[in-house]
Amino acid sequence: MASDARVILSGFADEAANQKTAEQQFAAFAAIGLQYYSIRFIDVGEGIKNVMKLSVPEIQKVRTLQNEYGLNVSSIGSPIGKVKLLDVDDGTKNAFVPFKKYLEKDVKQVCEIAHAFESKLIRGFSFYHPKETDPKDHLPQTIDQLGQIAEACHRSDLTFGLEVEANLVGQNGHLLAEIYRQVNHPAMVLVFDAANLIVQGYTPGEIFEQYEAMKPGLGWLHIKDYHNPQRSMKGGHLDEEAMKGFVPADQGHAGHEIILRDFANMLPSLEKKLKRRGIPGVFLDLEPHVKGGGQFGGFSGPDGMGVALRGLCRVLDFAGIGYHLRDFEDIKAARGFWQHERPARSMAGLFRAFDDSRFRLLNRMWLKIGDRRRKRHRLIVRRRWLHGSRSGRDSISIPIEVAGPRDVQSSGEHGVLDRPVAGHQQAETGGGQRGAMPPEGKPDPPQR
Repeated sequence: MASDARVILSGFADEAANQKTAEQQFAAFAAIGLQYYSIRFIDVGEGIKNVMKLSVPEIQKVRTLQNEYGLNVSSIGSPIGKVKLLDVDDGTKNAFVPFKKYLEKDVKQVCEIAHAFESKLIRGFSFYHPKETDPKDHLPQTIDQLGQIAEACHRSDLTFGLEVEANLVGQNGHLLAEIYRQVNHPAMVLVFDAANLIVQGYTPGEIFEQYEAMKPGLGWLHIKDYHNPQRSMKGGHLDEEAMKGFVPADQGHAGHEIILRDFANMLPSLEKKLKRRGIPGVFLDLEPHVKGGGQFGGFSGPDGMGVALRGLCRVLDFAGIGYHLRDFEDIKAARGFWQHERPARSMAGLFRAFDDSRFRLLNRMWLKIGDRRRKRHRLIVRRRWLHGSRSGRDSISIPIEVAGPRDVQSSGEHGVLDRPVAGHQQAETGGGQRGAMPPEGKPDPPQR
């Protein structure tokens, strides 16, 4: 397994907000430790809108708010491709838009929105074929249209992610892999979603086979799972509003443990591929739907999103995949505090941190420093002779540079005086003959 396997955690922020307001979304994501989000539905003061419907002032307000909460957009959760492929009345409510108009208006608009949010990724779909028809019969038209969308994104220096989902031409991993192979465009990648397959009746083994078929084109993953799907047939039309069994990734039946363990091996090469297109890394996008989901989105609430994130983290720990959640170093950076180098996570790093703390404690104990803010202190070493006096002439002052937490070499191994002044012993505050120099000509007493 690759030791440097690492992902960037993100999620659909609208799922975490009860009323989908921008402040609710961003506060929830900041609180659970995320630094990226996918934008889909949001209320900036004029009601809930899809990201495609936001005005320029609303986009500017969202940008201002997300900066306040320390968030960046990972992908645009657009509905591109969720329209009919053909103008046929098949009993569904899906809209049909002539493709030329769709390309010139909707696709162009989503590219502009991605630039406005400084995101390199657009999530999209593979069009609705007429209900109860074979999706394979519609591959040629689908491939042609998706190729034109990919080219439009490429000209805008963006990447189009094609998600696997029921009722679309690319409704399973094998069909989506074939679309990717025939489109053969550098600006198009695939988005794997295990729950979108298990709800169609596929077994965990079949889901893993479809994941393997999609691997050559994978760009990022959506994370949600499903418990005990009740479906007797695979494929076919699915009532997306009737799905009620969504669960966190560590409790479902889609097999995220084995998928992510395998995914870890391809992470280093995939990260390099994505970074060449200006993408910061490999995203795992939480879309848990734990309080309900449907055709155009889902809901988890702030509590459900936190539960889903912790479940994903447990699976990532099992799979040996690294990730980062906000910590105090991030808080200090946001506030402009002075920052230490981020502590190492290895055991050697923990021992070094322990030694640092021990040295600082010894400095305080041995030098009796009450105020650690001062840079220099003076240690008074009193010479006490067996028959000598305690006058001022028998005292000397030795300046000692007190080591800071990262500079223990400046004053000896432990940041304190390593040995007494030649011919003298360090003084003690008590009376009597303890700690005094022995008479001249007599050997030193043995040390206990």
